[in-house]
Amino acid sequence: MVTETRHEAPAVNANAAIIWMLLAVFGVGTVEYLVAGVLQDISSDVGVGNSTAGLLITIYAVTVVIGGPLLTIATTRVPRTPLIVALMALFIIGNIGTALAPNFATLVIFRVITALPHATFFALCLVLATSLVEPEFQGRVIARVTLGLNLATVLGVPLGTLIGSQLGWRWSFAIVALFQLFVTAA
Repeated sequence: MVTETRHEAPAVNANAAIIWMLLAVFGVGTVEYLVAGVLQDISSDVGVGNSTAGLLITIYAVTVVIGGPLLTIATTRVPRTPLIVALMALFIIGNIGTALAPNFATLVIFRVITALPHATFFALCLVLATSLVEPEFQGRVIARVTLGLNLATVLGVPLGTLIGSQLGWRWSFAIVALFQLFVTAA
């Protein structure tokens, strides 16, 4: 006799959680790439050349590559829900600090604060999303969560750049911080 095991699609609560994770990843991805769109505005506002301002992109990337694995190792015993909230809090603080930074040195510090939780947060979202569904749906939820990065590239950064050009680059980061606060609360 053959026994059939029937698996169901993700529950409504799982789908909602996955959508919120997609939106959170969208915010993180937008902030990662946004500097490139408002680079000239940043450089003239804080009084550095474009090439020096471009270091904000490099510093962010290096922090993700080096700090991400270290933060992941340091937080392996932290329960997932408080950890994801703490990581989002760092993003929010980093973006508010970026928006308010009075000079380039302070801007660098807040970009490091923003970049530090990036890799750990992204990995945690993937782990949490896949834990919400049966094994045959895990590929689907990984695709949904990572869609946030793609949307950040094609939607978030252009919108952030438009906001930056119309209202000033600082508003771009402030609005992303508000968006991340909303997503975290949800």
